[in-house]
Amino acid sequence: MAACPAVRLGERRLVRSLLGLLINLLGAVGFARAMVLGILWGVAFGLVFAAVGYAMTRGRGDFTSRSATIPSHFDVMVSTTHSLRAQAVLAGPAA
Repeated sequence: MAACPAVRLGERRLVRSLLGLLINLLGAVGFARAMVLGILWGVAFGLVFAAVGYAMTRGRGDFTSRSATIPSHFDVMVSTTHSLRAQAVLAGPAA
């Protein structure tokens, strides 16, 4: 499925704008300052996204830890030629 050309054009403009902003910021400040600012912005955005993700899951993990997987039911599949014998085995010993 091909994307709409208008959406791709909008994405290109956004990427070009962000790259232009980045190049402009790097040109205005020294290399060391740009590295420190980049690290600080990365930490800030990381904290914000981590807090949002934590709030969306309400503090619960997105996984379930179990020591064993216990089935709640079983499905028995046999050919029609063996179905009567399978039903007898599943019914248990005759009283």
